[in-house]
Amino acid sequence: MRVDGVGFSMSGELWLEDFLIVAENIVEETIKFIANSDLPMGSASFLKYDVKLDLDVETQFFLAKKLGELTPFPVVGEEGFTSELPAVPYWLIDPIDGSFNYLSGIRYAAVSVALMAPDEPLIGVVGDICSGELVSARKGGGVRLNRFHAQKSDMAVRGAGLVLTAITPSLHSGVDGVERLLGNVMAYRKIRMLGSAAMSMTLLARGACEAVVLSGIHAWDVMAGCLIADEAGCKVDWRVTEERRMLGDLVARNPMPSQ
Repeated sequence: MRVDGVGFSMSGELWLEDFLIVAENIVEETIKFIANSDLPMGSASFLKYDVKLDLDVETQFFLAKKLGELTPFPVVGEEGFTSELPAVPYWLIDPIDGSFNYLSGIRYAAVSVALMAPDEPLIGVVGDICSGELVSARKGGGVRLNRFHAQKSDMAVRGAGLVLTAITPSLHSGVDGVERLLGNVMAYRKIRMLGSAAMSMTLLARGACEAVVLSGIHAWDVMAGCLIADEAGCKVDWRVTEERRMLGDLVARNPMPSQ
């Protein structure tokens, strides 16, 4: 049995379940790697509109190495991205989504891992770096919280009228993009910016908000969360705006928010 030249079959759901478990294990190991790192928090490069930690690079190396050892699929990550995509399936990873938060001691930062084939996620795992909590899913398999299938009570919408968003680095260069974003979010009761797109999507899946609206966001920030939200019953609209840079616009909503 083969998958794009490797010894697995894409027929049925068993292989997805197997690789979901592997991904959950690796994300847990990666969170421990981050916690135990002896890299100084000051070892960071401050960009014009963002920050890159040395820990980002070291964590991606650790995560990619583990995925390469235990799965047959290539890895595409935020750090060192060259716009050259491999054959599918491939892992799409963000080692620390919310690097500025993590540097600042704000407790919204996550490890995000998605298995892509070709333009949609088949597996998604988001691990909360601060709490160690895992939210994960495979296509057609529902949402899991810390490896257990989520109960309906875990997904009930409590944050009706709340939208999570962000002013992404790509929006800083043009006022038009910010105006479009604001036009999409101003109709909601409350607006919050958490600084981690992956965690925003898991909060949507768990009913903590009514919508997530993001413009000019990278695919590695949201693909795992998109699958998790979709499996939770949310309506997810991802539109690629710059294929070469893996940028897109995302609108995801809970279809029937509680009032």
